Amino acid sequence: MTNAHTPANRRAHLLLLPGLMILISIVSSCGWQLRGASNLPPEMAHVYVEGLSRKNRFVQDLNENLSFAGGGVTKDPASAGVILKVHNEQLERRVASLSEEGKATEYELIYRIRFELQKPDGSNLLPTQTIEIRRAYFNPQVLVIGKSEEENQIREEMYKEAVRTLLRRTEIALSHSPS
Repeated sequence: MTNAHTPANRRAHLLLLPGLMILISIVSSCGWQLRGASNLPPEMAHVYVEGLSRKNRFVQDLNENLSFAGGGVTKDPASAGVILKVHNEQLERRVASLSEEGKATEYELIYRIRFELQKPDGSNLLPTQTIEIRRAYFNPQVLVIGKSEEENQIREEMYKEAVRTLLRRTEIALSHSPS
């Protein structure tokens, strides 16, 4: 039976410690952080969404992202730092290619959200604009159940990407906005 606390094992652990410390300092100094973790400006901590239900997938993903930074989607526009006015949201699925038999073998998913951002005082932070996310996926006419699940996963990723794009645009607009 070997003892894990032998002098040789202790030396090995002591040699690993400085390497681990250096790795941690390099990773933290380059700006790396967990996905979803963010240091949002205080104005973005609470966002009021107008034009979409709180049960909407985009709104749920937005709330999840904001919660990582200690905020969330609020029910009260008076308590919001930013008001997101959604004018239109659509998810489109179109055939991108056909097989020799005329069956769809590739689809394209297109998610669009048209919105504007306002400050609580009603002034525009971002004028009306659109975020558009596109994804194509191959759909052979076998394993139909697995392909529908793949499409659902792609849709989820598209919503998350749209939320990240919205948050980046909002953060940039707030940094260039006079206080």
